[in-house]
Amino acid sequence: MLLQASAGLLMLTPILMVASREVPPTILVIATVLLMVAAYRARSVRAVLVDLASTLCTPAGLVFGGLVLLMASSLMWSPVAERGANHALHFAGGVVLGAIAITTSLRLRPGFNAFIFALILSIAAIIVAMDMWLSGALREGLSLSTRASRLNRAAVAITLLLPLATVLLLMERRLVLLVVLWIAAALAVLLSASYSAKLAFGLFLLILPLTLVAPNLLHRASMIVLPLITLSMPWIASVANALVPGRIHDAVGYGSLTIRGEIWRETFPFIWEKPYFGWGIEASHALARLPEAAHLTDMQRGLLDWGHTHNAPLQIWLELGMVGAALAAAALYFGLRAMRVLPPALLPYAMTTVVAAFAIACVSHGAWQAWWWALLGLIAAAYAMAIATYLPEAIRPKVSPTVDASA
Repeated sequence: MLLQASAGLLMLTPILMVASREVPPTILVIATVLLMVAAYRARSVRAVLVDLASTLCTPAGLVFGGLVLLMASSLMWSPVAERGANHALHFAGGVVLGAIAITTSLRLRPGFNAFIFALILSIAAIIVAMDMWLSGALREGLSLSTRASRLNRAAVAITLLLPLATVLLLMERRLVLLVVLWIAAALAVLLSASYSAKLAFGLFLLILPLTLVAPNLLHRASMIVLPLITLSMPWIASVANALVPGRIHDAVGYGSLTIRGEIWRETFPFIWEKPYFGWGIEASHALARLPEAAHLTDMQRGLLDWGHTHNAPLQIWLELGMVGAALAAAALYFGLRAMRVLPPALLPYAMTTVVAAFAIACVSHGAWQAWWWALLGLIAAAYAMAIATYLPEAIRPKVSPTVDASA
């Protein structure tokens, strides 16, 4: 029952996010605890810990450890050390819990039902689409906030879970439900106020056909391109508005697109004031109020006072310097390289998810926010559960023993 409960909780994520956009960390904690209790009952805790240690000793795990160490060290020079400590724990905790959920899922093989998963995702998308069409009437009836932006994260979750649901439905030949899911997801994304979800959905449409034709080629290309984008982000961000055609600026609007480029442009000079180790974690939250920003105009300080840079690679450059950017790029490279062990049937969809998530991180939320890393951990754990359920032969022998689902 514990294993089914953990899988069911993961599948409920998009609907729960409609009610509370901050819920992913809670879901990840509960799902991980359920998995670990199941491992304890199955006397597999030692095996899970060995698998986890092996994962953390990979190049990706070691680079992640180095990044966390730098984040912790930067608290010594961060202007908001207490806030920085909280966000460092959010980031590290989300990644570690996600890793535990993945390794435990591969070891214990909890059941993952493609039909139920896709049905829940479709219902969540229909709720988002209907509520946006009714201008928040559904949420008003449930005494929830009616601000359109409150559903942005639910729209992002629906979009990032769509590739996994798509491949599982194709594997089970549930084409009618697949059509329903796609229509519902498209309506939810298009009607939502989230341009991040729209960007991810557009990338899905663009990249998936290419990955299906040449999955290995695009996998290798992503291993190079995404780290390079991370390393070159200050220069890209400083001219971002000029790179985007004017008609797109007009269509998306100043408050959703153009202002981001202006924030990045004002952030750019601060990176070179402390280029090696940055200003310290979460310094972007206080940048406008630092003495070094006193000479700026009120408009410039206003652009810097949006809580964070709305660009994760740029925020890493600002707060952790080129050393932090190099570690982040290395983590991307080794993490993407590790995806080569994925079953060929899943690789194109997983790669599409990663590219879409990276694109969202480059234009949206703060780099260390708990809900984001928890959501990514839940998505990765869902892929692990799907592999263990539908493609168990792809799991290495040392993580293959099957455990009774009644555990």
